[in-house]
Amino acid sequence: MLTYPPAMSLAVALAVLISALLHASWNAIVRVNGDRLGVVTLLATFSALIAAPGLFLLAGTGA
Repeated sequence: MLTYPPAMSLAVALAVLISALLHASWNAIVRVNGDRLGVVTLLATFSALIAAPGLFLLAGTGA
C-alpha cells in the first residue's frame, strides 16, 4: 500500500501565493517606472520598515 505525505496546510499554501503576488507586484512596479534604482530603494526601505516589527516578535522565540 502506498502512503503519501500529508497535504500542504492552508497557511503554507496562502503564504506561497501571497509571496508570489508580492514578487510579481515588485517586478511590475520596477519595470513600469523609469528610475529603477530609486524605486528599488524605496521598495526595499518600506519592506524593511514593514518587516522590522517582526524582529521583535521573533526575538523571544529563540529563532
